[in-house]
Amino acid sequence: MKQLIIADDEAYMRNNLYLLFPWAELGIHVTALVANGQEALDYLERHPADLILADIRMPVMDGITLARICWERKLPVTIILLSAYAEFEYARSAMRYGVSAYLTKPVSYKDLVAVFRKTEAGTGLPHPQAALPDNYKGYYQEIVHLVQQYISKNPDTATLIGAAELTGLSASYVSTIFHRCLEQTFSDYLTETRMKEAMRLLKAGNSVSDTAWKVGYDNPKNFIRRFRRHFGTDPDAL
Repeated sequence: MKQLIIADDEAYMRNNLYLLFPWAELGIHVTALVANGQEALDYLERHPADLILADIRMPVMDGITLARICWERKLPVTIILLSAYAEFEYARSAMRYGVSAYLTKPVSYKDLVAVFRKTEAGTGLPHPQAALPDNYKGYYQEIVHLVQQYISKNPDTATLIGAAELTGLSASYVSTIFHRCLEQTFSDYLTETRMKEAMRLLKAGNSVSDTAWKVGYDNPKNFIRRFRRHFGTDPDAL
């Protein structure tokens, strides 16, 4: 059976997680209940463990710090984080350090069982370039929203690298999330945004060359070809 550490500074939460969920049915044995990340690390130094279910906000050492240290030390343990705060920054930090899943309190029986079954099947998120688990949907939407705003405000200079720097994630991971959520590549979305902005500028009286430059095309001929392909007409025909 897999060995699980439960880390939460609230004693009733630790006990409820331990007593109210069907760990044995999932092939999991709870071997330790601890109050913070430091206690979890101390336990790991003395005993092997496969899984850690940890609250994010804990005194002494929080869940993100615990995940970071385990990641830096390359400890062979899968971490699932719990939080009463469904916030984007928490989830982003968790993913940087190889967290397998992120759940918000109060944890439902269905969600917790689903997460541990995915982990058992090897379909969790061991690193940011892996498959995208369903329990990150709100987080994905936040990333996509940030990237869309970035493109909207910077149609002339926006790049996938720039979007990655904005979100603090790898370019390949941002690309994967973007395509998964919108069923559209980053490049196609950028082009579509540029063409919509170009149409607005042209209708407002901007010249073709000025419009091309304002939406990121140094060569007006390239812009004209792209515009014609997108709208089926030449920009100077408007």
